[in-house]
Amino acid sequence: MRIQELLTTDCYILCICEGLSELVTINMLLDNDMLVFKRDQLISGEPVKRESVTSIQDKYLNYSFDKPLYILRIIDSKNEKFKLSKLYIDRFGSSIINVQTCPEIEILLIISSDNYSKYTNQFKSKMKPSEYCKQVLGMKNVKQKSCFESVFADINKLKEAINKYARYTKKSFKFYTLNDLLK
Repeated sequence: MRIQELLTTDCYILCICEGLSELVTINMLLDNDMLVFKRDQLISGEPVKRESVTSIQDKYLNYSFDKPLYILRIIDSKNEKFKLSKLYIDRFGSSIINVQTCPEIEILLIISSDNYSKYTNQFKSKMKPSEYCKQVLGMKNVKQKSCFESVFADINKLKEAINKYARYTKKSFKFYTLNDLLK
């Protein structure tokens, strides 16, 4: 099923981001109305940083909701587990949506600098995208909020990088990506 069909305006969303870069990216896209959902659908009013499943359950899932709730996880790992306890599995187990940013979201920085081919041909097996950004592209603050905000000050540059990455990986991904979240 297409993600746009799930995340209608008639639902709530708990958007959990793996790290700061994912959080900044989702906030930038929300602020510029580029996602298939709106900020007012988020049960916390904003995306939240990843925590333990127990903490997520206690903070966000221990309530009654008058609309369906989807747990939207922005993660880079294909194998990361998110196992709800028995109490929550029946209510929310089928409402978990994983959006993957493999190998990690910093790949968007590489794409936006027109270095994707160079990275994949020469460095992919040797270093993660964040390390490539630091060592080859000279982005010392790659894991800080200011890096994504400055590189993608023009929000269309971020959208373009997400679209390009979807085209580059079209056949290899069998899961949702950031491109699926774009309007």
